[in-house]
Amino acid sequence: MTSKKSFDERIAELDSKAQTAFEKGKQYEAQKRNLEKRKKAEERKKRNHLLIEIGAAVESLMDRPVQEGDEIRLLNFLKRQEANGRFFTKAMEKSVPHEFAHGSEVSSTQGLQDREPEEGGEPNDGF
Repeated sequence: MTSKKSFDERIAELDSKAQTAFEKGKQYEAQKRNLEKRKKAEERKKRNHLLIEIGAAVESLMDRPVQEGDEIRLLNFLKRQEANGRFFTKAMEKSVPHEFAHGSEVSSTQGLQDREPEEGGEPNDGF
């Protein structure tokens, strides 16, 4: 003999399932937020590493360690390069020659001061 559940029992069962689904949804949202935080932290680490590498590259071209105030001079220099013909942007868009890629050594005598300007370019002011 099959017993039929009453309407109240079926409603209570559906309420229980809905509550379980709601709690599961909250768990999924918490997991999603946690993954998003981890993703942002990973992206921040990569960006910080890149910024440190850029700073090290700049310092490697100078005959001295980077000092306070150098960031302003560098920024002003780069702004002048952009105003004079977008030289920095153009240089950054070029592909890197194989001999200079990934840490190949360049002596300080091969720094920016010793380079001839590109055709139509301004002479380097020796940042």
